[in-house]
Amino acid sequence: MRATRRDRQPQIAIVDLLPGGVEPVLELQPPADTSTPAADPALMRRRGAGASLPIGVPGKSDWFPNHIDVREDRLVLYGDAAKDAGTFVYRVRATNAGVFQAPPAFAEGMYNRTVVGLSRAGKLEIVKP
Repeated sequence: MRATRRDRQPQIAIVDLLPGGVEPVLELQPPADTSTPAADPALMRRRGAGASLPIGVPGKSDWFPNHIDVREDRLVLYGDAAKDAGTFVYRVRATNAGVFQAPPAFAEGMYNRTVVGLSRAGKLEIVKP
């Protein structure tokens, strides 16, 4: 994801519809350390941006959403877009074998509906082991 007309485009919602045959994998995160005196847990989570998200692979991502809504058939990512392209990587688990169409992801400004974006559609083939 990236902003094309500004250096930064705030408050973007990205909807990534999952193809049939897959489901999102929730990542197990370590519990927050609240034993540090005078440390604000919200600020600590913000510093380790990917560490507090329920889904995603922080080591392979260079963009981190502010919030993620994980649903059965889609992910909704909320965050800001910068001029440089950013990638958010997450894992899915195969539930069925077959060839599935991957619908395009689309983005829209949460408060400015003139801001829109659309990715390319794809194809996913899942084979039995």
